[in-house]
Amino acid sequence: MAEGPQVVESLHPLLHGLPVPAPTAILALAPLRRRLRDELLQRERARLARLAGAWEVDRASARAELAALGDRLLDEHRHQAWARAARGSGVERLAAAVDRRLFRQGAELMDDPSVDARVRGRIVSDLARVNDLIGSYWSLLRAAGPSLGPGPTTVLDLASGHGGLALWLLRQGPRRGLQLQVTATDLRDDYLDPARQRAARAGLPLQTMALDALAMDLAPRSYDVVTCTQAIHHFSPGQVAVLLAEARRVARRSVVFTDGLRSTRQLGLACALFVGMGSHPASVHDCAVSVRRMFVPEELDLLAALAPGGPGAHARFVAPAFVGLLAPAAA
Repeated sequence: MAEGPQVVESLHPLLHGLPVPAPTAILALAPLRRRLRDELLQRERARLARLAGAWEVDRASARAELAALGDRLLDEHRHQAWARAARGSGVERLAAAVDRRLFRQGAELMDDPSVDARVRGRIVSDLARVNDLIGSYWSLLRAAGPSLGPGPTTVLDLASGHGGLALWLLRQGPRRGLQLQVTATDLRDDYLDPARQRAARAGLPLQTMALDALAMDLAPRSYDVVTCTQAIHHFSPGQVAVLLAEARRVARRSVVFTDGLRSTRQLGLACALFVGMGSHPASVHDCAVSVRRMFVPEELDLLAALAPGGPGAHARFVAPAFVGLLAPAAA
């Protein structure tokens, strides 16, 4: 009989299969956000066509323009959504008021090099424990659909850090009939030391590579699937658009990004979980900052539409508390 961690892990597919609806505030604002997204894309249609052409010729210059455009348009999208909802129904007004107070672009201690390395290490450790407990990485498997198989599949994982998703995929692959070869990446090679150590202890064939996810020095279609999970809120909106464009260029099949969802439900439950597990105060701080920086599906849809690579990218709520973005490889 399975016990301890095995029992918890065996419950993860059940937990992530529950028909949990999106938070009410997310649902209430979704139609308005979609309309506003479409208006902004229509207005910027000529510029986006020119940017897509520039991407093929000079990616360095196009990246800078795309990042600036993404930052500006998502900021406009958020503020216009709040302003229009304030003139809408009672439910829309309440949802907008809640989201406006919730959203903050704070700084996480884990990203601050001036914070003691032992504290940052503890934050990473606490985050790994929480992700393992709630089975966060199942959200990526659900968002990916059939992208990870059948047959041998190479996976490039961006912003891997301690290697949580990369190692989870290597463990889950054989159990689910998937033939995965996973490469974990991060901006600096030393960021990947914990991933390598965990892989060695577990006997898992993890590959690692230092890589700037915003300017990948890789040939087009180098990997079957490009992933990124629990990390895109660390990037600015414009950087997310660049990240997706780079990922679609490198992917042969698809790109799968997942992250937590910006909502009061997520904020309350996540912080309560960190506190309940005896996490370091710095970890609780970063939990709150992270949730308030996260995206909602329509925001990711807008950023995906800005990124060169052709149509087909789509973001959606992934129960119980995540947002997933699935995009085909660049056309």
